[in-house]
Amino acid sequence: MTHPLGQRTIRDFGEQWTKYTDNHGYYASIDLLRDVFGPLLEVEDLIGCRVAEIGAGTGRFVRLLVDAGASFVLAVEPSAAVEVLKRNTRDLDRVRYLHAPGDRIPPTGEFDFVLAIGVLHHVPDPGPILVAAWHALRPGGTVGIWLYGKESNALYLCMLSAVVAITRRLPHGLLAAFVWLTYWPVAAYMHACRLLPLPMAAYMRNVFFRFDRQTRKLVLYDQMNPAYAKYYVAAEARDLLERAGFIDVRLYHRHGYSWSVTGRRPQDA
Repeated sequence: MTHPLGQRTIRDFGEQWTKYTDNHGYYASIDLLRDVFGPLLEVEDLIGCRVAEIGAGTGRFVRLLVDAGASFVLAVEPSAAVEVLKRNTRDLDRVRYLHAPGDRIPPTGEFDFVLAIGVLHHVPDPGPILVAAWHALRPGGTVGIWLYGKESNALYLCMLSAVVAITRRLPHGLLAAFVWLTYWPVAAYMHACRLLPLPMAAYMRNVFFRFDRQTRKLVLYDQMNPAYAKYYVAAEARDLLERAGFIDVRLYHRHGYSWSVTGRRPQDA
């Protein structure tokens, strides 16, 4: 049974992704997919592969996986946003859907890749999801996850914790208004990061700056909305995969603020 806090987080994201349904620009580009995994995963490696995405949301990465050449994509989404997901990807004949939590992915051993991008840090107990991913992968298959990172983010996390203590309780309309007010000082900070070595400057320059204004506000909303979010240190990120039985675990400190992690199901397992 899903943790009560996890159930609330699913509801939060169901509301978020039924309000913000559009994916466009750099936010929905192959270049962003390359950026997420950096040296750990080449987009070309997806060509002809069977891929499952856990926490598919509005279908942003589902479309990118198909565009990258995946032969089949299973889009797993537990929230009410599954209807948006289906609508946004209805023209893709290589996609199938599973309206269920990530630990319900079928243990078929057929997938070349199982990906969870920006998902597991919102799950209080992600272990069962990774065990399910292990069983869904073929021997030698790869799991790839992207997590919030704790290293180098002390100042940001201090400020964020004070803010989310309030914003997590706000209904959608008030939170959207708060994000609108917050956007302007954040935008000023973003421009300052282009000139000064400020905290999170690499992310601001290389990712946030490339989004349009609408998408930047969505990113802020996404930070302030969920009921649960954990920021991982490197050892915790590695341990997530190793405890689930994955080997050859590799980490990439993406722009110095988050962790991309891959691991492999053993060939003889």
